[in-house]
Amino acid sequence: IRTLSIKINNYDKRGEIYKINYYAGIKPVKVDKVVIDFLKRSINLCKATGNYLDISIGTVLKLWGFATQHPNL
Repeated sequence: IRTLSIKINNYDKRGEIYKINYYAGIKPVKVDKVVIDFLKRSINLCKATGNYLDISIGTVLKLWGFATQHPNL
């Protein structure tokens, strides 16, 4: 569980999701199959809930500062 947690963590620099976001538009990132499966399931869950559980919300949360101790709008 700890290994999976690190792989899908978008705040931990060791995480594959972090690397995907960090290098977005810069270079491809090789990821483990378990991460691809996780992303596919997340996208399906997003669709199944009418986008209520949207995995792409992280960028907006960071922009507004909700991922920090000092949120702002």
